[in-house]
Amino acid sequence: MNAPLSLIPNSIKLPGSPAGDDPTDERLEDLYGELGNWDEAEALPDDLNTADARKHGRILSSLALLYLRHGDPSRAMVLSLAALSMGDARPSALLTLAESLLRAGDPEQAMSVLTRFDETDPALIETPATDIQHAARHYIRAKALHRQGDNIGARDALALARDLRVAADARKDDG
Repeated sequence: MNAPLSLIPNSIKLPGSPAGDDPTDERLEDLYGELGNWDEAEALPDDLNTADARKHGRILSSLALLYLRHGDPSRAMVLSLAALSMGDARPSALLTLAESLLRAGDPEQAMSVLTRFDETDPALIETPATDIQHAARHYIRAKALHRQGDNIGARDALALARDLRVAADARKDDG
C-alpha cells in the first residue's frame, strides 16, 4: 500500500512538500517554547540535523542509482536532486545525477552537473573523486557531447575516459 509521505512516520520531507502533523526540525524550537522548555529551545543548534540530512541524502543517492540501473532516469533524477539538496555532494552522487539527466534527455544540464563535479573543492567533501570516477565523468561527457551533435568532442572525451581508466587499472594492479 502506498501512503502519502506525510502519513509515514519519520518520512523525509522534500522542500516545498506539505507539512504533516509531526514536528519538523524547523518547528522543534517553537514546540519546546510552547511547552515551557526554554532551556531546551535555546540549546538547539541552528543546523539541527546536518549529519542526518547527509545520511538521508546518501540513501536517496543509492536509491537513485537503483532507479537509474533499472531504466527509470526521471525518478533517479528527482532522487539525485533531493540527495544533493540534503548535502550529498559526493562525486558518485554527482555522477548519478549527471547520468540521470542525460538519460532523461537533458544533456545540457548533465554537462552543468559535470562542471560542478570539476569545481567541487575536494576539501569540502568526505571522499575526493577516484581515478575511476574521473574516467566515468569523461565517459558521461562523451555521451552528452554526442547527444548534442559534437562528435569530435565526444570522440576526444571518450579517448580521455579510456586513457584514465587504463591508467587507474594500471595503478590498481601495481598497488
